[in-house]
Amino acid sequence: MTDFVPQLKPAFHIVIDAEEGVPSFANHKGQQTYIGIKGGYTKTLDPEFPFDITISHGSDDLLTSNTSKNKATILDCKVYGTLNDEKKTPVQIKYSGLVHFQDKVAAIANNQVNSMDWLDGYATCHMNIDIAPGTSAEWVNDWNLVGRGRFFRDSNGGLHVEYIVSRIL
Repeated sequence: MTDFVPQLKPAFHIVIDAEEGVPSFANHKGQQTYIGIKGGYTKTLDPEFPFDITISHGSDDLLTSNTSKNKATILDCKVYGTLNDEKKTPVQIKYSGLVHFQDKVAAIANNQVNSMDWLDGYATCHMNIDIAPGTSAEWVNDWNLVGRGRFFRDSNGGLHVEYIVSRIL
């Protein structure tokens, strides 16, 4: 047994502007919901690892288990945008993750409340990012990136999800 514990170093903050979920499939295992992505952005948290993009579109397919006591929902998300550089370099983010759709998370999804604290729910992700070499953000191709998220609604009722994404050291 080792006493080593992997460390997380926050790298960037991502905010995704989402459409309302649309049920797309259901069977004995659970329900699948489609969520369109309308836009968003990232903001660098560690200046040694810049990652500032503008999100243009994407989608997330959520599969909620009928048998999970926590309403465990598996994420399958694809996000597209451009790096905020002169070339507007294309960026693709794919992430999987797990959300427990209960308590505050469910209340936001059902438009009953507008915000939650970071620990009011369970939302996680594992990101794979594809960006061309030779940019300031090419470092994302070389790191394992994980995030902790939360949901919120803006003053117009628009749905958003945000993650603090960290490098595993």
